Amino acid sequence: KVGNYNVACVVAWSEGEAKDPTPLKIAVTAGAAFNVETELSKSEVMAGEKVSVTCTFSDAYGNVVEKTPKIAVDPQFGLDLLGLQILAIKAGTYAVACVEPESMAVDETPAILTVNPGMPKVITTTLLDDTIVAGESTQVSCAVEDAYGNEVSDFPVAIFLSPGLDIDVFSVSGTKA
Repeated sequence: KVGNYNVACVVAWSEGEAKDPTPLKIAVTAGAAFNVETELSKSEVMAGEKVSVTCTFSDAYGNVVEKTPKIAVDPQFGLDLLGLQILAIKAGTYAVACVEPESMAVDETPAILTVNPGMPKVITTTLLDDTIVAGESTQVSCAVEDAYGNEVSDFPVAIFLSPGLDIDVFSVSGTKA
C-alpha cells in the first residue's frame, strides 16, 4: 500500500528484546499504471454540448497512480478534444478511452459517447426543376441541418408556397404563368 513507513531491526531473546531506537523511513509509491478507467459526465449529448472526462489510473496492487492523462477517441474525427473536455461536433457514436502517457496503458473498455444532431439551424430547399410549364409539377425537397452540418431528420418540415402554386406531398405544381 502507498504510504510512508518505519523500518527498524529488533532482537528478541527469552529475557527481553533490543530495538534500534532510530528507525529508518521508507516511502512506498505507486507502480506503473496497470488499470485504466474512463468515465464521462454524460454518455449522450447533442452536437455543440461539452462532456467532461474523468480518468483513473491504478497499479497492479490497486494503488492510485497520479499522472496527467491523455484522451483517445475512435473514430478520431468528429469531436474536439480540449484537455479533459470534449466538444461534440459530428453526430455519431464514439469510443472514448483514457491513456496513461508514460506506460501507454489504455482503458480496454472505453466509455461510449453518442452524439445526436443539435437543433435545426440551416434549412435548404431544393427543386428538381426551377422552371415548369403550367399544369406540370416538379419535386421539392428540404434538407435540415444543425449548426455543425449534421442532418436533422426528426423534425416535421412544412413547405411554404407562394400564391398560385399547389403541393401534393413533395410535388409542386402551378397553373398560372
